[in-house]
Amino acid sequence: MIPLCEELRQLADDQDDALGDLLKRAADAIEGKLTVTLTDALDADPDRLEVECRITADPSGIYIRPAGYGDFCSADGEGCPVMLEYYNGEMRVAVWPNINEEDRVDIISLEGAKEDVREDDEDDEDDD
Repeated sequence: MIPLCEELRQLADDQDDALGDLLKRAADAIEGKLTVTLTDALDADPDRLEVECRITADPSGIYIRPAGYGDFCSADGEGCPVMLEYYNGEMRVAVWPNINEEDRVDIISLEGAKEDVREDDEDDEDDD
């Protein structure tokens, strides 16, 4: 843990709810942690409208941890079914789609999404 973050969390414990929450979020941000609430774009069922996601980052990747989702090797509440990483010169997303399968991981390369590989649209050139 970063010493500044430790101090912020100690200060947060001594503050009112709003300021304490702000100090805790600042400590999380410094440590590369973020919490986002995703809202269901299609479902009107109030029990399924939101999922809280913890997002953490370190030099090896960005980890997405939706509440209630995990992977085979992690304890409940600690799993990471989605990771963005730069591996062997390639940006890619690793997804563990089934909590009951230890070795299954789906790797999606993002190399085809690089902006420098965008093809020119010939129709646009004809319009000029």
